[in-house]
Amino acid sequence: MPGSFAVGLAHVCRSEGLDEAALFFGLAPPPGRRAAREAMPWPVAAALLERLEGLRPSALRALAEQLAGACVLACVSSRAFESSRTLFDAALREWPRYWGVLDASQRDGDGWHVVMTRLRSPFRPCEAFFRLQAEVLRLLPAATGSAPVEVDALIQPGAGLYRVSLARDSARAEPQQPTAQLCGEL
Repeated sequence: MPGSFAVGLAHVCRSEGLDEAALFFGLAPPPGRRAAREAMPWPVAAALLERLEGLRPSALRALAEQLAGACVLACVSSRAFESSRTLFDAALREWPRYWGVLDASQRDGDGWHVVMTRLRSPFRPCEAFFRLQAEVLRLLPAATGSAPVEVDALIQPGAGLYRVSLARDSARAEPQQPTAQLCGEL
């Protein structure tokens, strides 16, 4: 997935009518001038996400669609896709491995999957990244042809707590611990 972020940004710039050179100005060469598998440093990625969200908030959702699709392709190619749960697991393994900036923990409730991610020190906070992560989690099932899932997110500058519905019908089970009670873990 390393090249997916830069490639996704380039695609979103084209589809949303944004000036790619202006988005990348002063931060990094645009994706067309980078090696496809070259990792983008966290400070650059964080600044790009904040710029993207500031220019057009809908562009962050468009990037989430690109990244969700890349996660599904990675799962299918590695034969890791068995269920929504394994898809979420695979996606959460990719984020920390890519930038090396996150600590992630997960646990299941009744019909819910609870995920907490936190930036490691000394990486600078980026709320746009955590909003992007929430949207990717919401859209992962949609990238496989299923309906998007419900994601409740509590986002702080350096952390995100997500409660992802695993229920397939409208009768969703309540989690064992509401998101608000889990805030103390952030």
